[in-house]
Amino acid sequence: MMLKSFNDFDSPLIHHITNYVSANESATACLAVGGNPIMADDVADAPYFTKKAKALVLNMGIFSASKEKAMILCDKIATERGIPIVLDAVAIDISERRMKTFRMLMKRKKNKLVKMNRYEFDELLRLSDLYKYDYKLREQLVCALARKYGVTIVVTGKRDIISDGTKTISLNNGTELLNKRTAVGGMVSTLIATMATYEKDLTEAAVWGLSLINCASEIAEQKMEEEGGGMSSFNTYLIDEIYNMDMERLKKLIKRTDH
Repeated sequence: MMLKSFNDFDSPLIHHITNYVSANESATACLAVGGNPIMADDVADAPYFTKKAKALVLNMGIFSASKEKAMILCDKIATERGIPIVLDAVAIDISERRMKTFRMLMKRKKNKLVKMNRYEFDELLRLSDLYKYDYKLREQLVCALARKYGVTIVVTGKRDIISDGTKTISLNNGTELLNKRTAVGGMVSTLIATMATYEKDLTEAAVWGLSLINCASEIAEQKMEEEGGGMSSFNTYLIDEIYNMDMERLKKLIKRTDH
């Protein structure tokens, strides 16, 4: 388990307000690194778990009025408690309601990391096709957006970009097979949140969380190909490699560039 690399570290409670597609995968990933996941999203129930949690994950994937209220309330509690908040801004450009809720959640900035994929990022900034594959420009825009909002921004893609508005980091690990697996984005949010209970610098927590699943996926793909397996084998090996990874091994595998 990843948290075995950290001395005298208890299993942190990670509160998720997520969706039924991501819930099981996120819980499995959280347990694999030594976290303690709870999936509570009812507005009458969720706040009690946030009050006890070490980190909060808000996933906007499958949206509802009840989840919207729970997210806003739990975000307030987490901000007041000073625990890390990972906001997975799924499909925020699809409807006015999603965007409105996103903006409400962005009013509180303390200890907040916002994750989105490159398509969501492009739509948020309304980038034209001319600029969508300009990675240098994308890095600059991620940095500018992080500075504007006063939070840490993570944009996932073939090359992952992380910025807090001051420093920007790009990561170049992973495999295309991750795109064929359900709920990878939810797993990433969980892993970042769990790492953030130990690593207080959210940019570095994001590096560990993203690199963990990306590097594990490279090893899993290699094992799958060696045995002539398919996606079921890949999924099993992926969790195994996340579970067996330690900090020293991960450091050797990370392909990281600091800007």
